[in-house]
Amino acid sequence: MVSQVEASVRRHAPGPVNGLLTRVLARQHIYVVYQPIVHLPDRTTVGYEALARPVVDGGEGAETVEEFFGAAQRLGVIRDIDWLCRRAAVAGAQDLDDGVFLSLNVNSDLLSEPWLDVEVLLQVLEAEGRVPADTVLEIQAPDRPSGVDKLFEACQVYRDAGLRIALSGVNEGSSFALLPGPFDFIKLSRSVAAHLYERDVQAFISAAMDFAAREKVRLVVEGIEAEDVVTWLVAHNVELGQGYYLGMPAPLEGANAR
Repeated sequence: MVSQVEASVRRHAPGPVNGLLTRVLARQHIYVVYQPIVHLPDRTTVGYEALARPVVDGGEGAETVEEFFGAAQRLGVIRDIDWLCRRAAVAGAQDLDDGVFLSLNVNSDLLSEPWLDVEVLLQVLEAEGRVPADTVLEIQAPDRPSGVDKLFEACQVYRDAGLRIALSGVNEGSSFALLPGPFDFIKLSRSVAAHLYERDVQAFISAAMDFAAREKVRLVVEGIEAEDVVTWLVAHNVELGQGYYLGMPAPLEGANAR
């Protein structure tokens, strides 16, 4: 039987997106890869970010991942897709060592009723043998003042339940005054590592480190693609990093850092 959600997708989504979204919803066709988050001074893996992808058959829906999730957002089925991704990510991380955290990307638009959402998430974690303290919810940092208070309140609900929060996408254009708290990690976007040797970017990293020390949060630099970037960051006391050079997204058994 076709659900109302699937029927709506079939009516309103264009060709390839129609088939892909409908099939993902009906068959839960999601696979997950995991990218290491690394302690740079000794190259140990401290966590993994789970990255969910739709299963594509025979070239159907060859759109990018961003296009897939964008279509789900436009068609009003992003909550269903988001929960499929979270469940698949947690189920695939059963064998992570204690103390190695799992980072789950969560659409911040879906946090309007966090007290309901968190109860379901705790049940999912318990069913897969994971504890809240080793689970991080990764939320996109706001780019405007509106909505900051609401996001602050949602983050607090999750942290009260024992989960941790990471704000991703923090870049040179971000204002630390706009970052809602409480949270446990801030992740500097790929553009920071890509332009590391520019004076303004280095000043921004210094400001981010000051902010992290003051607020007692951990700083992660994303998008690391070369050894010289690691060397510079370690020399400037940045401890955590993520990027293709440190470890490609892969099934968990193959997601080893350098």
